[in-house]
Amino acid sequence: FKKIKVAYSVRSKVVHGDKLSKKVGDQASDLVRTCDDLLRKSLIKILTTNGLRQIFSRPSHELEEFLTCMVLDNHNPALS
Repeated sequence: FKKIKVAYSVRSKVVHGDKLSKKVGDQASDLVRTCDDLLRKSLIKILTTNGLRQIFSRPSHELEEFLTCMVLDNHNPALS
């Protein structure tokens, strides 16, 4: 979570034209590798887990509703 939070912060600074600190610049390649690794693991998990593959194959509005309910309502609508 912390690494993704840092990555999001860097992305936000780049998109909005802010200057990156030297520390972040020095850690950029490690941060990129970490994000790449997490994305690959996430996609492999989604594609190789039948229930997740079904969820992520839903139309975008249904997937958004599912994820919103899961995060904000703290329950899984697929199991209701």
